[in-house]
Amino acid sequence: MTTPADLAPNRGGLFHRWYVSVAGKAPDLRPWHYQWLLGIPLYTELRPLLKTLRGSLLDVGCGYKPYRSWMPGVTRHYGIDVFAGPEVDAVITAGQPWPVREGEFDAVLCTQVLEHVADLDVTLSELIRALRPGGEAVITMPFIASEHNSPHDYRRLSRHGLPMLLRDRLEIISVRPHGGVGSTVGALLLGWTYDTLPKSAGGRMLMVPLLPIWMSLCLIVNLAGLALDRLDRTGLYYGNILVHARRPAGAPADTAESS
Repeated sequence: MTTPADLAPNRGGLFHRWYVSVAGKAPDLRPWHYQWLLGIPLYTELRPLLKTLRGSLLDVGCGYKPYRSWMPGVTRHYGIDVFAGPEVDAVITAGQPWPVREGEFDAVLCTQVLEHVADLDVTLSELIRALRPGGEAVITMPFIASEHNSPHDYRRLSRHGLPMLLRDRLEIISVRPHGGVGSTVGALLLGWTYDTLPKSAGGRMLMVPLLPIWMSLCLIVNLAGLALDRLDRTGLYYGNILVHARRPAGAPADTAESS
């Protein structure tokens, strides 16, 4: 699962660990984190929706399961990913069936993952196969965002494109774009600055001593971006898209698996 804080360069380094200690880690980003504008519009919609989920849940691209505490009604949280980790219950191989049974889960969560999978048809078929008839799927994807997790960043889909991809397989309950021109431009500006500094020796040397100034700048840009979002009536400059869907209750297994 790719979360906003995962997009930072050298995220395993000493500076990043220090930065996380003062600016937070997704989904608990503080307003002076440079990716706060990427997260807050999405989290505002995602958190109350996840609270409604019940029973067993399959977390696709689970990473460190950052949303576990947001799902008090989930009694079994099973995570799969292409990388091993302490929170990963099963490591999957691209293009291969997942180690789950047909209709095993009451809900499926797939956040910021589909842009990174090369085997999109297989991923969607397996996601739906794992979901019981009548079960819910929560899927998010960036629309306007920088390239990240390269070279495995393959696509962006709009609020029209992602539902179209799912419509023949799932019943769409709601489609929600997140953010506006302020959060989108602000996030891109701060992200570009953060990505640019480590490119030179001088920039790397300045990152630590200038950290208080940097966080103050992030706070100003973040608050200004959020305010500008309220003035954006176009609905065209959103950063993320969230689709809430359901596997049709009467759909047989072979229908749900077909593309």
